[in-house]
Amino acid sequence: MLMLFMGVHPANAAILHSIQKGESLYRIAVNNGTTVNQLKQANGITGNVIYPGGKLAIPSSKVSYNNNENYNNHEIDLLARLVTAEAGGEPFKGKVAVASVIINRQTDTKFPETITGNIFKPHQFESVSNGLIWKQPTEDSYKAAKAALKGWDPTYGAKYFFNPAKINGPSWVWSRKIVERIGNHVFGV
Repeated sequence: MLMLFMGVHPANAAILHSIQKGESLYRIAVNNGTTVNQLKQANGITGNVIYPGGKLAIPSSKVSYNNNENYNNHEIDLLARLVTAEAGGEPFKGKVAVASVIINRQTDTKFPETITGNIFKPHQFESVSNGLIWKQPTEDSYKAAKAALKGWDPTYGAKYFFNPAKINGPSWVWSRKIVERIGNHVFGV
C-alpha cells in the first residue's frame, strides 16, 4: 500500500479507484473486470483489508475488437451481463442484437461514449433497475457480446430494443422506426 500513498501506481493501471465505505476487494475486482489476486498484485497488498478513502490501482487488461476499439474485461463482462438479463431466453442472433444496440449507441452523440455509460444510463434497461444485471452471465452471452464487439450487427444500426409484450398502453418506443424483429424483441433507430 505504500506505493499508492506516495503517489506511485503501476504503469499498467487504467484508473485509480477511491475506496468507498462497505466496498471489498472482491466487489471492486468484479466491478472492474479483474480478479482479487490481480488487484492485490497491482497494489502490493498481501491481506484482505482495505480502508475507505484509500486508493487502488485497477490493472488494465484491454482487448482490441472492432474498429481498433479497446474494451477491457469489465466492459465485456458487463455487456454479457446485460445480454443475459435482457435476452437470456432469446436465440443467439437476438443476444448479439442486444449487445449491438449498446455498441451502436457509443457512436451517437445522444448517448454516452462507453459500454458502461450506456448500460447505466438512467431509465434505459429494466435489468439495471431490478438488479438482474448482476446475474452471472452465460457462456452464450459472452460469445454474443464478443461477436457484436467484433462487428456483427444483426440490427443494422439499431439504438433501441424492446419486447412489445411488455409494453402496456401507449409508449414513446413505438415512435422509433423499426428496422428488425428478432425473437421477442423489436429493434429500432
